[in-house]
Amino acid sequence: YPISNTAVYILDAWMNPAPIGVPGELYIGGDGLAHGYLDRPELNAERFVRNPFSPESGARIFKTGDLVRYRATGEIEFIGRMDNQVKMRGFRVELGEIEAALAEHPSVREVVVVARKDEGDKHLVAYLTAREGRELIVDELRGFLQQKLPDHMVPSVLVPLESMPLTPIGKVDRRALPSTKGFRPNSVKEFAAPGDELELRLARIWEKVLGIDSIGVNDNFFELGGHSLLAVRLFAQIEKLFGKSLPLATLFSAPTVKQLARALRDEGWQMAWSSLVMIQGGNQRPPFFCVHAAGGNVLEYRDLAEAIGPDQPFYGLQAKGLDGKQEPHTTIKQMATHYIAEMRDLQPEGPYLIGGRSSGGTIAFEMACQLSAAGQDVALLALLDTYPAGYFKLLPGSGTLGQRASRYAKKLSSHRDNLRQLGTRAKVGYLRNKLRYAPDKIKHSLYRRAYKIYKRVGRPLPPVLQNIEEINFTAVKDYVPQTYSGNVMLFLASDLTADYDLHDGWRELVAGEIEAHEIPGNHINIIKEPHVGALAEKLRSCLDQAQQNHPVISRAA
Repeated sequence: YPISNTAVYILDAWMNPAPIGVPGELYIGGDGLAHGYLDRPELNAERFVRNPFSPESGARIFKTGDLVRYRATGEIEFIGRMDNQVKMRGFRVELGEIEAALAEHPSVREVVVVARKDEGDKHLVAYLTAREGRELIVDELRGFLQQKLPDHMVPSVLVPLESMPLTPIGKVDRRALPSTKGFRPNSVKEFAAPGDELELRLARIWEKVLGIDSIGVNDNFFELGGHSLLAVRLFAQIEKLFGKSLPLATLFSAPTVKQLARALRDEGWQMAWSSLVMIQGGNQRPPFFCVHAAGGNVLEYRDLAEAIGPDQPFYGLQAKGLDGKQEPHTTIKQMATHYIAEMRDLQPEGPYLIGGRSSGGTIAFEMACQLSAAGQDVALLALLDTYPAGYFKLLPGSGTLGQRASRYAKKLSSHRDNLRQLGTRAKVGYLRNKLRYAPDKIKHSLYRRAYKIYKRVGRPLPPVLQNIEEINFTAVKDYVPQTYSGNVMLFLASDLTADYDLHDGWRELVAGEIEAHEIPGNHINIIKEPHVGALAEKLRSCLDQAQQNHPVISRAA
């Protein structure tokens, strides 16, 4: 409880009071507040801020940097520090933000997140204690966290503890937290030891990448907390050690050490490259074909396929060049033509069910245009929060200085309106967040220029430019779509990130009807829990309706 004549506030990032049970930052005011740090004007300006809740002019509160929350009893519970920042695989990660997200779970009493470095590889570890009468289930906690944070902020290891080690003054002693060596999540299968040298070396790679010791040959990569970012690191290590490059989609068919070892030995496996990847099999219903987003791989569609239902065949179309051997396609039209050819190997005739998220929707749109031009019927074109690429090129005055100036003016006006609604501290956070992406935009711009030079002179792209994500960004930027004569199902994230209404943008490119569905979430997490269920329900309904309207759909061979 606060001491006499002291005011305390638990506030969110926008200086709003946090509800009971919801973590926020602790601010202190009142008669006992110090005047400031001696000869530290910059630190004083950062830590001693205007009190927005006091009617007195000049009243201040102190920003402690402590992450806390109110209990229902009125007590204040300390959770951790807000200023613990680490760099993970190129991303700056606030450990306090992860702790705050985990602290919202009803079973979690205390949580501490640290960055561990084993054998030169850094990974995140979360230590947790349970509330009285509650049990900490690792899979449930990981799923809960994946709903709230991007993959690079989800700890690879979650360790339940009976109690936190404390310092003599009662704070968590981070240096005394137990090592994760030998730790196995309580959700994985019974340990099965490697049977040969290959399995042993693969298991060691898995342990390094996932930050978990004693991985058995039958443990599932995804059940251990694996995701697309970790899959990229895993396969990079495999290629470095064995000199073999496997597509990321191999993890769908070989999610265990034993199965992956079999893939490397080519024992009964056909590892010839294919853009077509079976994510979920079956032959009772016509298949749905879903095109990759900018990253090129289709691992992100795993949850969506499961949520739609086990009876719905679901195929991903991954980017050519992911194997590191073939040169990637560099235009949307090339990609669409190639994916149609692979799709028709499985299903020779339409009607077809196709879609894609983000830039994958752009490619699916071009596929639909090409299929229609070839006399093939597209029963469903599902665009999952896809920006209508090339839209501005179709507008009067496109490409002119005036057109670009108009777009920038619209962006600046939007930012100005947002800033007007924020306090001083929140304004700084808003600007910092926007400026964070400026270097990437500069990098993409430089890449596009280099790419166009090689394309103009007809030379193959050098390895340094054969980056799938950059190539796809450039391809989308350069794509000029034609008008599509059919209908479109548009699935829009409720947290819009585009500069204008996506529905309005697609109206300029679609001659048929557009049916829009709003999905809770943002551009990234609409295909993740907890939002993927809502998306799957509506997409399943659209798939059912398409089959009723086109009963002659042929099943895949």
